[in-house]
Amino acid sequence: MIKIRIVTVLAPGKSSLLKTTVRNFLKTIEKAGNPIVPEKLLIMYDKSASSDVIDLHQDEDFKKLDVETLEIPEINNLFTEDFTYKFKNHDCIIPPPLTYHMLFLLNSFNSSWTLSKNKIFIFHTESEGTISTLRAFTLDNMSRKLDASPKITLRREGKDNLNNLIKDARGVPKPFPNYNERAIKRFIEFESHPLNATKIRIFLNQFLPEKSEPQDKPVSNLQQGNIFEEIVAIWIDNHSSITECYYSITWKNKTGRKGTIKEALTIREEDTIALYDDKSSPKSPQYLLYISTKSSADKATVKKKTEHEIQRMLDLKLPFVFPSERVRKILVVSTTALQTITTQTPGLIVTNLANLHDEISNL
Repeated sequence: MIKIRIVTVLAPGKSSLLKTTVRNFLKTIEKAGNPIVPEKLLIMYDKSASSDVIDLHQDEDFKKLDVETLEIPEINNLFTEDFTYKFKNHDCIIPPPLTYHMLFLLNSFNSSWTLSKNKIFIFHTESEGTISTLRAFTLDNMSRKLDASPKITLRREGKDNLNNLIKDARGVPKPFPNYNERAIKRFIEFESHPLNATKIRIFLNQFLPEKSEPQDKPVSNLQQGNIFEEIVAIWIDNHSSITECYYSITWKNKTGRKGTIKEALTIREEDTIALYDDKSSPKSPQYLLYISTKSSADKATVKKKTEHEIQRMLDLKLPFVFPSERVRKILVVSTTALQTITTQTPGLIVTNLANLHDEISNL
């Protein structure tokens, strides 16, 4: 039995992500029955993350570990200030979000020439999220090289937590609207055929929160877009393989001035973000679904608007860290808009509401 110290780095605003990562490590190691036993946890952080490190000592899953914290130089000062991490035998590194930190961790171990035959472990989760590897590195004092043992492949037991990812990135979702599921299904069937914009807006009138408008009066363009976006989010959340779903997420950014924090400023808004996990196939990876909606059915402008949104989605960058190999982007458009698309777009699923569940099932 080998007692280890877990070593990782806390990035600013990523305390929830760090908790999830360490929990996943603990679950995977325990389930695998590996002879290594986590005993301590070293969390390194710089000044920008000093406020985030306080509550980590209180985390329920970490109470069985001896938690240590260590302040290190900020990223811009790593090359000019001492990197204060000192290697201990049987340290197990969970690679931090920033590659620079990993390089300094390895250099600290590689510089310890007097620690011949000591071991360091590296635990790495593959990009598909279902497999992790554990490898031991031994320092050979004679050759001044790191000798790597054969890697141990482990089935990852932990799962990603989308709620934590969104919170860490200062995302604020709206609550789901309370629409009748039967009415949603009727709309999906109704909209599955190319229709003019007025007919769609009249049908959507029934989803208005107040029935002050006559039933045959069309909703406004803004109301149409909002209701369509809400229906898409509800329908995605309704899919059996969606484990988490968040609607209309607003990303905010805080900027400081003379020691004060200004009011949070909205920097972007995304329609729906969901986590897909095929429970019927335990070996399948989790996918993060990034969904945009465009409800326009105005034949005069719909083709141009759809092409513009396709390009925006292709260029879109996530506001949080997640393996790109497991990100799936989906654009949900009106059936009229879908008929204007003549070629497939690699890297983006474009569909209407009627085919949305099938597209998700085929991931």
